[in-house]
Amino acid sequence: MNWITVICSMIAASCLTVAGIHLLVWLRSRRAWTNLLLANCALSAAVIVGCNIALMHASSVAHSAALLRWMLRNDGLQAALGFAPATRLEDGIDAMLVAWRHDRVGGKPSAAAAGAG
Repeated sequence: MNWITVICSMIAASCLTVAGIHLLVWLRSRRAWTNLLLANCALSAAVIVGCNIALMHASSVAHSAALLRWMLRNDGLQAALGFAPATRLEDGIDAMLVAWRHDRVGGKPSAAAAGAG
């Protein structure tokens, strides 16, 4: 086993650890949907690392093409089911962004930004 495989395996293990932590947090509080989506993102990252390891050890072009197809499917699922919704579901993120933009552009402090203190 070469050092690249070892490092990639360690990266996949850390991704799975983060996925497990976020999944446990979501199981404890079912209303925290962001944690479930972040667990999905970390799991998808681990799958990508696993596909990269398999791609490094591929013996034929057909095997490499099949692995690349699976990687592209995983990237699309990660974007659709994990990253994009997680950025929108965080509690209050839209209100914070509106307040921040108003403070930066409008010049007048908003009520949300003034109370955030």
